[in-house]
Amino acid sequence: MVNIQPLFSDYIPSHQIISNFFIKEHLIWKGEILWEKNNYNCKYTAWGSWKSPSNPYLKYTWEFIEIFCKGTLKHQGDRERIDISADEFKKWVVAKWSIAPERNMKQYDHPAMFPEELVERVLKLFSFQDDLILDPFNGVGTTTVVAKRLKRRYLGIDISDEYCEKANKRIKNLHNELLCIYTLRKKEWTACSSKFPRLPGLFYADGRDAMAREAMRLASLCGGMVLANAKLGAVHGIAGPLGACSRRPTARCADGCCPL
Repeated sequence: MVNIQPLFSDYIPSHQIISNFFIKEHLIWKGEILWEKNNYNCKYTAWGSWKSPSNPYLKYTWEFIEIFCKGTLKHQGDRERIDISADEFKKWVVAKWSIAPERNMKQYDHPAMFPEELVERVLKLFSFQDDLILDPFNGVGTTTVVAKRLKRRYLGIDISDEYCEKANKRIKNLHNELLCIYTLRKKEWTACSSKFPRLPGLFYADGRDAMAREAMRLASLCGGMVLANAKLGAVHGIAGPLGACSRRPTARCADGCCPL
């Protein structure tokens, strides 16, 4: 899959050029998704020919996701490893997805991040659990962290050591979120004056209701109680799992992979 942004005033059909390249490389074009970002304020200071049919400037609020297959259109997999619901399937096969752009790019100091919802839809619609997900331009790791959460194997590659470190940190933070959900559901609280107990080792500024909603969101994303610890590495721009353990996080594992 290739995400392509229209080149606006450059008058270059970028998605057609890139699609033609992959077709010449003998990949099969499967389809195209319009990612509607709804950012209607884009370039409102550039109109081309203002109030004139001479040369009006067209504005694009969407990007393209081009989908290709290698060898065959059918992706073989174990039906037991399907994790997309019927409602999700019926909604997502309509190839216009309205998803807001990523809002936390300043937090990760990256200029062009995907929203996690976009990656989640792509992975659940086109891959099975345990499939290997490769992102050769992984950036700060949105693809790999979503793949980890959805129980896919993953390999993220990026030229920037800084981005690889951030990608690994996001995966480690995801592991900590899973530990928090485990603790929350097992009611293993620490003493706290609030009626809503504070999770151990977790600092938060939101109120009780906001914290409860976030806990429910994480539980939903994790499919209830899914725990998997991993040793992580960033070697020459590669971020990915080098080993895994599925023990419950109640004590440090004998092989040292659970950081408790």
